[in-house]
Amino acid sequence: MIIGTFDTNLIPSTSIRDYFEEIMANYVDGHNRSAIVLLYSAVVTDIMQKLIDLRDGFNDASATSILEMIQSKKISNPKDPSWENDVVDEVLEKNIVDSVTVMKIKQLQQQRHLSAHPALNEDYELFNPSRETVYDYISFMYENLLTRPAPFLGNVIDKMTEDLSNHACCLETNPQSIEKRILEKYFNRCREKD
Repeated sequence: MIIGTFDTNLIPSTSIRDYFEEIMANYVDGHNRSAIVLLYSAVVTDIMQKLIDLRDGFNDASATSILEMIQSKKISNPKDPSWENDVVDEVLEKNIVDSVTVMKIKQLQQQRHLSAHPALNEDYELFNPSRETVYDYISFMYENLLTRPAPFLGNVIDKMTEDLSNHACCLETNPQSIEKRILEKYFNRCREKD
């Protein structure tokens, strides 16, 4: 579905695609606070889904360790939402997501806090982010996170090199299998722009 300049079919995850359509419906209707709150939730969910993809599809040790840490934290204190901060910090520390995207996610989180809690201005009115601010966050997250397949977050070359070296014993006997692996794991998941 194309909503304005956004083609939701470019979002690999069907659940994230549905959330994005809900975000856009709120934005189009002028519900800026709701759009920000939903966008932040979709971003955190998207990161978690991509970590699972990296763990399951690429045996990514960093993704595995982040998921284990988050799971442990959620089990030990199910009502503690600090794991959201931890996952964002960890994907930066482990180079899964670039620093500019993480900075923008943290700014979005602040907007989310202001939008979700009774943050009142001097006239005792609820905070309401501007339409331009909401569009900026939607556009940035769409381009830099939501539409990118898991292996295309962070440094793709390092991930591809590590993946190939981890499978070197299997691949060196059959050169065509190297090409096949690169095509299947990486290039077939590219969009034209990537």
